[in-house]
Amino acid sequence: MRLKQWYAYVAWMFFVATGLCAARDFTSECHDRVQKLGYWVSRAENGYSKEGLFLFMGKEQRSARSYRPLYLDYKTSRVLDLIPEEEFGRIRDWEAEGIEVELSADPKREAVAINVECYRFVGEGKDKKQICTSIILVYSLPEKKVVFREDSDRYWSELSISPDGRYLCGYTHPSNFAIERDWNENLTGYQVEAVDLKSGQKQILAPECPLFPPSAGFCWSDDSKELAFPQLASSGPSTLRGTILKKWNVGDSSRNVKEILLEGDRRSLAKVIFLPDRSLALITARQILTLDSDLRNPKTLFVPEKDNWFDFDSVQCGPSGLSLQTWTRDKANPNAERTFKKVTLPLPGI
Repeated sequence: MRLKQWYAYVAWMFFVATGLCAARDFTSECHDRVQKLGYWVSRAENGYSKEGLFLFMGKEQRSARSYRPLYLDYKTSRVLDLIPEEEFGRIRDWEAEGIEVELSADPKREAVAINVECYRFVGEGKDKKQICTSIILVYSLPEKKVVFREDSDRYWSELSISPDGRYLCGYTHPSNFAIERDWNENLTGYQVEAVDLKSGQKQILAPECPLFPPSAGFCWSDDSKELAFPQLASSGPSTLRGTILKKWNVGDSSRNVKEILLEGDRRSLAKVIFLPDRSLALITARQILTLDSDLRNPKTLFVPEKDNWFDFDSVQCGPSGLSLQTWTRDKANPNAERTFKKVTLPLPGI
């Protein structure tokens, strides 16, 4: 009897574990659902999970002639065209030798930015060069149409839409960057640009950025009134180079962008969080620090124990303060599982 109970317990645990693994594989589930709805998904897809949002390159099995950006609302199982087939056909035929598509959405899933990256060659013989440019479109899900388009003579990457869906920002660089960069770490061809999607007005928030911005990316305040983003400092050898954190009050002149230089352990910036009092929490590889709203008075808030590391995705600001997890692993056993520890950091005003 006990043996039967043990087998039943093992079987139950197997099915639970299988179910948990399947639940975590959001992309695979979306693939299956999209196919059941009658769509093909391109191998060159660009899809990700964000509050039930799945963006991918695909087509209807019978009617569509080519792959194009599509959107699956996981909660309703509806597939919407981000760009009508005729419109995307005109983009596809735009004198391009190759096309890739980058997609980004605002947190409310009301606007989706599409970056159609176009590669083509100009010139002949030794003068032949590859040119990389972008066609930027913003698709309004409530209006079900493209509300912004720009055929840019620069190459865009890392698109980010403000939570209210009004502003679009990204890193841009010259169209000929692929030939002239030669992995030169001193190249400062990147810019950070922001576009007001209602007026079409554009501002350059950072006129010069070296290659490879830090992983923290763009961070918007919940009310879309402030934007923080990092860039690498362009002076000094790459091993000693710091990180410049900039903050823009949305709508202000780009001349009023505030900045601070982060050096040492603080230069490995992984995440930025706006706190309720407009100050900032910066999560780096080895510590969490805070900055005043004007980027002054850096203060160390938390340093993990020796041989412990941050679980960056777990860091959140809530009613009780800043919550996070740290993890460690038995050095003597390289195959050992991570051991996690929950931490809550009280913050002023919370």
